[in-house]
Amino acid sequence: MITYLKHLNYFRFYLYSILFYILIFISSCASNKISVYSDNRFTPISKVETDFYKSPETRFGQDSTRAIGISISGGGSRAQYFGLGILIGLDEIKKDSISFLDQLDYFSTVSGGGFAVGYYLSLMKNNVLLNRSFLDFWHSDDRKIVLQEFLSRDVSVTSVFKLSRYEKNRIRKPYPTMIETELLQYGKIYNGKKIERLYLSDFFIPAKSDVQVTMPMFVTNGTIYNNGERLPFMPHIIDDLKIEGSLLPVEKFNINKGYGLPLSYAITGSAAFPGVLPMLKFNIKDNADSVIRVIDGAPVDNLGYTTLFELLHCDKLENKNKKLLIVDCSGLGKELQLQDNDKVKILKLLKKSLLFAVEINLFNSDDNIKYLTKFYDLNENNIIRIGFSSIKEKFIELEKNQDSVSLEQVKNLTKRINTGHLKWNTLYKEFVTNSAFNGYTKDNLSEIPTDRFSLFTIKTIFQLFELSSQVETKLKITPWEKEALIIAGRYVVYLMQNEIIGLLN
Repeated sequence: MITYLKHLNYFRFYLYSILFYILIFISSCASNKISVYSDNRFTPISKVETDFYKSPETRFGQDSTRAIGISISGGGSRAQYFGLGILIGLDEIKKDSISFLDQLDYFSTVSGGGFAVGYYLSLMKNNVLLNRSFLDFWHSDDRKIVLQEFLSRDVSVTSVFKLSRYEKNRIRKPYPTMIETELLQYGKIYNGKKIERLYLSDFFIPAKSDVQVTMPMFVTNGTIYNNGERLPFMPHIIDDLKIEGSLLPVEKFNINKGYGLPLSYAITGSAAFPGVLPMLKFNIKDNADSVIRVIDGAPVDNLGYTTLFELLHCDKLENKNKKLLIVDCSGLGKELQLQDNDKVKILKLLKKSLLFAVEINLFNSDDNIKYLTKFYDLNENNIIRIGFSSIKEKFIELEKNQDSVSLEQVKNLTKRINTGHLKWNTLYKEFVTNSAFNGYTKDNLSEIPTDRFSLFTIKTIFQLFELSSQVETKLKITPWEKEALIIAGRYVVYLMQNEIIGLLN
């Protein structure tokens, strides 16, 4: 029986792999593509290096004796809002009146994780968060009126047809433009000033430049479509690939050795889920017939930790002073084994096949992180991984010493969820009635003070885990899903605060 299941799993893996490549083929149009392999099939993509740039630890107020990096995984809007909750929570952790968030030197993201970090760093760059915490901003009218964080792009069956129009540059509002205006807030007015467009030059300062470093180093990661190679968006890598502009959509950059690439293009490439979102198509200097296409970074490393390890390895500090926080935004909610007898739609099948490839990488991530820790000779105690599993572990811990009434409440909730008798939006309405949320409504639950987390009962924790972890990988989510995800991210940091504070030592 075990042998049979083993062969069945191998068969499924190869089937899904084939479907994955079919998906990429369908989602692209025929064109000449530059080969980024050399004759020996060895990639010439430049490696991650930081010698070209000034250290982010030289920023005013930074502790130059340690280097701290964070990676935030992909996962569409689930990763965006869970990631935002993580960032808001990290800003609440302080040592010597300086928040943990302000002490971060390196960011490495994939897909939706880049939405969260891009939004935060845009606020930081444009002084929106000046002299107030991220949570205070979240409470403010600035967030509600001036700076909206929604991404209006949704995914439907018609998305595939829009991709064809996009290839021909017939879409009125290209995806990078949406990232610019709806996520990075470009062009909006704050305190009488226009929100500026962000470029890689905002996060990478040339080593010999007189310009002072004011921002952390931010790298978002895509995948080169033609060979599946990881593409960290850094100026020297963009320059070595001879990228000079975009053909999808059409825009000519003042590329300036890679520093002139707009951040919106990096985030777009990192989130270009094949068959659903348009991939980037970069044109190459002195090579009019060839292009480089970039798709979602998830198939290579959905957690973004590989680039983070490489960034910290390049840092000049001793290894014992290098700290990593890895944020896993992958949902843990279970899909029922049974489903209705309707015909499986081809788009859902293709989506499942790609997500399966991503899940294979996630399945191996623990071993890969251990390997990289040893390979780069880092202290495993300086590497923390957090995510939805942090909430689940807290629930399991509390479950051992609960009274029968509380356990029975959780048991009944589990039964209602598993049998399909409890809809997620109904569960959220029940979740809001917990005493920890007194004075707040379903529309502003994410704004609760941090000290309210101590009032969470085992039932509250169970509801939060189920509500947040079941959110699918998608672009547009409901308002209640957004609220649940932000609370979940903040609560995870609250649970792990002692371990996180330890990284500051």
